[in-house]
Amino acid sequence: MNAMRHINCEIEDNLLLVVMSRGKANAINSEMIEELNAALDEARENQRIRAMILASGQAGFFSTGFDVKEVFRYDRQTLARFFTRFRDFHEGLRLLAKPVIAAVSGHAYAGGAMISLACDERVFAEGDYGFAVNGINIGITFSPGLVQLALDGLGLSHARELLLGAKTFSPSQAFRIGIAHEIVPVEQSLDRAKARALSLGAKPASAFAGMKSAIVQATSNEAFRRERERLDEFVEQWFLPESERLRQRLVDSLRRE
Repeated sequence: MNAMRHINCEIEDNLLLVVMSRGKANAINSEMIEELNAALDEARENQRIRAMILASGQAGFFSTGFDVKEVFRYDRQTLARFFTRFRDFHEGLRLLAKPVIAAVSGHAYAGGAMISLACDERVFAEGDYGFAVNGINIGITFSPGLVQLALDGLGLSHARELLLGAKTFSPSQAFRIGIAHEIVPVEQSLDRAKARALSLGAKPASAFAGMKSAIVQATSNEAFRRERERLDEFVEQWFLPESERLRQRLVDSLRRE
């Protein structure tokens, strides 16, 4: 793969390790989402790769989601392109005919939390970390596909807490409700993600691909179809006066930190 600025990729034991390494908190911008999609293409097309791991190289953070200082300034056309490519990534993880494991070694917020939910399994690190989606607090309504990811990962009751209440889940709470498949000390999170990826990657490839496809077909395809149809509506919602005011308030608070 070509050299990248915001992620690092390597193949180890037939696993594609994708390590996000942008800024302090892996805040996602247009350039980073293109790199993540390129890594996903490599996992999809390289027959040597049996599984993919999504991890973080930043201490204390998996990803805080969108880079608010940049993404919130995008015009409609740029924002539509960004959301399209973000959708391509999380939907691509969900559809990838190979195992995908997230090593959630710190805070996972907003888009970062949703990306982890698109993976097949999640290993959480122990610690004072949060898992939350606060879009409703800044006037953002999630698209049908992202809502479906929450429903698939948490069930209806807890998805309501995540999306409507903007509740922050601790690692132990995430484990109790099934978001986290395992909780380990932070220094072991990547190794445990690798172990789980190796275990799933050792399954017969065609059987794994067929079973994962069957699960996808049985759950959330309709929601993702509607997401593609409603992109313009989703983008326009970002430019409502209330949404713009709340997002600007968030940006201003970050500048004061």
